Amino acid sequence: MINYELAILLGICAYVYTNWLTEPNMILHGTYTRLYKFFNTEKRIENDKPVHWLFMLLIYCEKCVAGQWALWVYLYMKWHFYIHDFTIMLVICHILFILTTIFVAGATKFIINKIANE
Repeated sequence: MINYELAILLGICAYVYTNWLTEPNMILHGTYTRLYKFFNTEKRIENDKPVHWLFMLLIYCEKCVAGQWALWVYLYMKWHFYIHDFTIMLVICHILFILTTIFVAGATKFIINKIANE
């Protein structure tokens, strides 16, 4: 069974984590700045290269962060079933949980940007 409330919560938290908490004077701004420099993000963007995948997973992309959090949270919640009672339905529910979380993170960003631009 998919816990949709948890998926929605993870998606919103991923958006807040990657967008609001990394702004100047916020708690994760220093970490964001160090990782930005460590992965040479500015040079990569100038050279038309994509942002480093690990930087995206750690702090840059809300959908990437949401997907990672959903992957590991669901695996932690259902690890017993993966070991003792593995079914294809378990994998399908896991994938749907991840997709729901990614969708909520993207939709949250879209809604916030739409409101901010009005």
